[in-house]
Amino acid sequence: MKRPTTEQVLSTTADQATVIQAVLEKGLFYQLDQGLTCAVRSLRAFDENEQLTLLSEAEIAYQHAIYFAEQTGTLRGSRVAKTLQQLGTFLARNHTLQQGN
Repeated sequence: MKRPTTEQVLSTTADQATVIQAVLEKGLFYQLDQGLTCAVRSLRAFDENEQLTLLSEAEIAYQHAIYFAEQTGTLRGSRVAKTLQQLGTFLARNHTLQQGN
């Protein structure tokens, strides 16, 4: 059996790293989209229970997005990082408002 060359091994490793990076980025964007969608829907909720449920779902998606951002090395100051920060601020503000009720 023929052994792979160093170049083939490095190429395969680079291809795997690219695939992993793409999967992580897809997860990041999916979770960020979910978080934003739930946050917007919470603003139009019919009652407090629905609003709390949506805010909870937004929080979970936000936490997952943070994890994916850390794994992908999303740079501070990037558009995605700013959107994550805005979502986090929204969730913190609305959580505080809910605590006061």
